[in-house]
Amino acid sequence: MKLSAVSGKIRGPANECLAHYAETLPTDRASVVEGRKPFADFVGVTDSTAQRVVTGNEEPIGENRIRIRFFLWHQGYLVTELTKMSDEIFELTNLFSLGLIELDDIVKKLGCSRHHLLGVLAGRRGCSREARAKARALAEELAKTKSQEMQERLKACGSVRAFTRSKAPPASSPRSAQTNGNAACITVLSALIQSCIPLARLAISDGFSAEEREQLRKATQDGFGVFELSNLMTGLCSETARKSVLQSKETR
Repeated sequence: MKLSAVSGKIRGPANECLAHYAETLPTDRASVVEGRKPFADFVGVTDSTAQRVVTGNEEPIGENRIRIRFFLWHQGYLVTELTKMSDEIFELTNLFSLGLIELDDIVKKLGCSRHHLLGVLAGRRGCSREARAKARALAEELAKTKSQEMQERLKACGSVRAFTRSKAPPASSPRSAQTNGNAACITVLSALIQSCIPLARLAISDGFSAEEREQLRKATQDGFGVFELSNLMTGLCSETARKSVLQSKETR
């Protein structure tokens, strides 16, 4: 296998990641179909098709191949093919894979052929700077107008990721955040919080060694990142807590 571990995540080509994912599914008859359901629902196929695909007896093509790559990404895999995409195309393709926009609508917005677009979304073709700008604008618009639907789709597939892989805007730029829409901030931050909870529970459990926890602290600015995040999360618990956190920052 070509898989490798990067910061605790599995990295490799989509077919290898899929084979690894298949090994994590239940095998007993009582739960095997239910175990494949998030995959089948995300890709938009029947359980019988899902069974053939995850066992390697059917090669996915076209739109399904693209959706499978993003499903794996949402499960925490670092899919090699997706790393070749620009952020603009990645985020728009993510929206497509979540079923929030149809391929024909993207064709109209970007002004390219369906064949060329499939190549772009699959990471086999590049696109112009103008097309990337249009893709970013379209992705931002959809993130605002379909934030609730996006959250539901992310939850349904058991995503352990935030929607976007792009860097968040600086915390000191509230005007920029407002321009992009606070709804998008809520969508991304809520997904991050939901994905962090089970990971944090694991990290403080006996399943983690003291040495591993120390590695985590060193990886977050020698523990400052953990401390700062704890303060900020406290501030989100209530308006009273928010004011208290902000006041304490002013007096530092």
